[in-house]
Amino acid sequence: MPKPRFSVVIPTRERAKYLDYAIRSCLAQSFGDLEIIVADNCSSASTRETVERHPDQRIRYLRSDQSLAMSANWERGLQAATGEYVTVLGDDDALLLHALADADSLLRSTHSEALRWTCAHYRWPDVAPELAPNLFLIPTSSEACGRAPRRSFATSPMGSGTTMSSRLSTTPSFTATLFRPSGHGQGKYWRV
Repeated sequence: MPKPRFSVVIPTRERAKYLDYAIRSCLAQSFGDLEIIVADNCSSASTRETVERHPDQRIRYLRSDQSLAMSANWERGLQAATGEYVTVLGDDDALLLHALADADSLLRSTHSEALRWTCAHYRWPDVAPELAPNLFLIPTSSEACGRAPRRSFATSPMGSGTTMSSRLSTTPSFTATLFRPSGHGQGKYWRV
């Protein structure tokens, strides 16, 4: 089987409810040359059942039989990645539908080894009321993306009843990065 362009690693532990959305966002990508690695950190059966509801050959499910440190579970998922570029997606996060198509275009045009982006932020409906549930934050500044935004939403993709806002977040994040691994399987990405 040829090496995929992208590996999306989704580390998870006991969050099957959110994991379902993360997987669905990967499968809905307009760019399909990817693998999805779900690195399950000793979760209950509901996590496996969530993954199995998506019968797609691009998904690989890796379950640890013992509880691991979070970094060890991430490392396990990253080591299993075979894609030319790798990213980590939180189990409560999602990719916008055009994310990998845009990333592929930018990587091809710039010949970069890595790509970092500014995240849109969503707060799930079940967070505490003081944390503003259903808040969807989209960076709109051209400074945030290095160019004018290509997509904007009049309403939230999460559905009605969602509050919209445009705040800029420039905090670096490992999970908002695609990188070309050097020496796949040649050591650890970080110490555990």
